[in-house]
Amino acid sequence: GISRDENVHSDFIAWLLTPTSNHELGYYPLRKFLQMLSIVCENDNNAKAQFSEEYANMFLLEDYELTSASKVLREAVTGDIAGFDNSGRIDILMELAFDGDDQILPIIIENKVLSTENDENAKSKPGANNKQTEKYFEWSKIKYPCGVGTLYKTPILIFLAPDFEKEIKCKSEAFI
Repeated sequence: GISRDENVHSDFIAWLLTPTSNHELGYYPLRKFLQMLSIVCENDNNAKAQFSEEYANMFLLEDYELTSASKVLREAVTGDIAGFDNSGRIDILMELAFDGDDQILPIIIENKVLSTENDENAKSKPGANNKQTEKYFEWSKIKYPCGVGTLYKTPILIFLAPDFEKEIKCKSEAFI
């Protein structure tokens, strides 16, 4: 009875992508996941996604080494940033550190199984629009300011949903 539970799916994905998990696969699942992003990002639907050619080449060619400072977090709290009321939670948040690079690459994953986007303020503001991914995009710009001389690279935003759930659409074009 848990096959359609979003939290179970997110837990499994986070477990698989965490190099120190007890699956004994190390960095392999994470490296393959990053390669898959490079391939998927070429889809026309992802034309406005925050995924640079630098990322695509680096991930496809596996021209990088991740360090132990890399993190994979579940249910990361957004706090009171970008319109959230302290109830927002990122399904999976990765902060990847690369050998020889001082900048961290944040990856934000919003995972949907049976639901559409939620408005985290819907309880306190009935009738509010469902713009969860748009809020996460705004949150990422505040949480992870990027550019030359900053601690962060431009975050990669990912929206996961089952193929057969065609009505589950991402509201923000910044997401892959």
